[in-house]
Amino acid sequence: MPTSFGDKSPARPIPKRFILLGIVLVFAALAFSPSWQNGFVSDDNGLIPNRISLYQDVAGLKELVRHVYWWGSGDTDARYDLYRPLVSATFWFDYQLGGDDPRVYHVSNYLVHLANTLLVYLCLVPIAGSGLALAVAALFGVGPAAVTSVGWISGRTDLWAAFFSLLFIWLFGLAARRNSRGAAVGAWGSLFLALMSKEAAIVAPLIAWALQRGSVAGERASSRGVQGWSRYLWLAIPVAGYLLVRWLAVGVLVSRSLKTDRLPYVAEQLIRSAIDIVIPVHYRFFSMFWWSNPGARGIGFVLVWLALAALVAAIVVGLWRRRLWAAGGLWFGVALAPVYLAGQSWKPISDFYAYLAIAGLWLFVLGGLGSVLRKPAARWKHSANVAGIAVGVVVVLFGVLTFLRVPILRSQFTLAEHMARREPHTPAALMSLGEEYFSAGNAGRGEEWMMRAASLDTTAIAPWKNCAQYYLAQNDVRKAAPFVDRLAEIGTNSSDAQAVIAHFYYKAGHCTEAVQTYQRSMRLAYPTASTLYDYGLALLCIGQNSLAVEAYRLALAHRPFWPAAYSNLGVAYESMGSLAEAIGAYETAVRQDPALATTWESLALLHLQMGRLPDAERAAANFFALNPPQERVAKLHEAISQTRGAAVP
Repeated sequence: MPTSFGDKSPARPIPKRFILLGIVLVFAALAFSPSWQNGFVSDDNGLIPNRISLYQDVAGLKELVRHVYWWGSGDTDARYDLYRPLVSATFWFDYQLGGDDPRVYHVSNYLVHLANTLLVYLCLVPIAGSGLALAVAALFGVGPAAVTSVGWISGRTDLWAAFFSLLFIWLFGLAARRNSRGAAVGAWGSLFLALMSKEAAIVAPLIAWALQRGSVAGERASSRGVQGWSRYLWLAIPVAGYLLVRWLAVGVLVSRSLKTDRLPYVAEQLIRSAIDIVIPVHYRFFSMFWWSNPGARGIGFVLVWLALAALVAAIVVGLWRRRLWAAGGLWFGVALAPVYLAGQSWKPISDFYAYLAIAGLWLFVLGGLGSVLRKPAARWKHSANVAGIAVGVVVVLFGVLTFLRVPILRSQFTLAEHMARREPHTPAALMSLGEEYFSAGNAGRGEEWMMRAASLDTTAIAPWKNCAQYYLAQNDVRKAAPFVDRLAEIGTNSSDAQAVIAHFYYKAGHCTEAVQTYQRSMRLAYPTASTLYDYGLALLCIGQNSLAVEAYRLALAHRPFWPAAYSNLGVAYESMGSLAEAIGAYETAVRQDPALATTWESLALLHLQMGRLPDAERAAANFFALNPPQERVAKLHEAISQTRGAAVP
């Protein structure tokens, strides 16, 4: 209490752990700051520029949250069983802040990553102590393994799923320690939002259980308010709520994407992911597997599975004995295994989808080292300082490496160039650079890199197919011909090669041969949606309209959002005389993409044919608004005038 007027009590010093946490956050901010200058890369183009019209008003936001994640992107090969409305909504909000400037989207990712770094600390400090929590948060915050998730806009599915998963874990632990109903309700809401960000967040309750299990290890087995299983049973509420919303929005209850053929690869993939996080020498791109490919399975394959089995056994025993490092091991495993088995990890960059798992792995590594070295360290009074310095050195090295690595994602070209430079003997890496040259319109350089890839593997079909497809997309049948000839030599048993040859016949005007070759392709393998689309074009060309209808309906069963396919389906129905069905298909096409001028025109003419003048005028107004050629405008005006005149008695 002050002794006189104006006296003040001495200010309480800021706890050292808060200062260190601030330093960690600042260093993480510096390490990832180059991401602000990155552009749109790969999937970013479909999710943002390709559907920019959906971000311009509230109606677009409603469409985004009530459809699957890739709705409106124009990517016909995207998975359509993914429902991530919260992430789609973040794209909409970012557009309101900065339009189509990629910087605002990258800054958004950047800020969420910093928040996640703080949440990792908050989740761990009550159960691991400030020292270990700071170390894990620091290695998570600056780690190069997070570059893809933070520096690639599309990586925000992992960022937001991790944010709400970590928030759930923190609030769930808080509810357990303080018996707080408010914290429990907050945890339920966080779990619901985590699932609305990414389906893989379903593992969050298991991570929370593992941390609670490890939190009572050794001398920490004091009263922590750990309650029974009833707390976990209540988590069925947010999970059921998410499944209900998902079902009502997109008609899909769960993603049906479990790929059991990936099981042989899981041991190597988990162990290699751990190595890439702890010792991030450089990105691995296409040379993904050392031991697990069918032709290479031998002693290495067996040893990797034995190593994984030993680690799993150690984690099980550790959890039984309530060891915190075991909770970290379970965290890492459950965060990655479902992703791998769903087929999402077989991607060019090795740290894809590993974001949430990073903190779990560091808890496993640092907690495990601490457990092993506990007795020797107890006899050495400087052990804590040495451990802190060692972690600090690694954090600094990781921060520098991250700072240098983030610009690899500056553009799709810089990424492809880096791939080709790092793996010059991997055909897929060289082809990625060739594809970028093709995308830039530089056919000569694109063809050069494709042929370099072909020289590395003389039996490879992909380089020849890519060149043929590029020239066919340019309607240059003459330049496509030599590549198609090569495909005919080496691709007799390849469905993909036969599909490209068939498309060549179609572009050359030989529609009968195209149909026959497409059918040969489909006998070799089940057709892709793109093959069915092109097959429908060839069928329309020879007047096989009923078969074209079947082809497009089958393609649309796999890719529900496909305006061009719906438009062609309408053409097929109209050619058959099924006018009502044709109108339905055309209306679906323009609802999905209002910029389809030809479809609006066809819809207007069809309404006129059926005597629906008001509907025709509405369709024509949308057609005119797209600034079509004047001769087509005049022709449609004339048709409407004639119909209006005929309607006057």
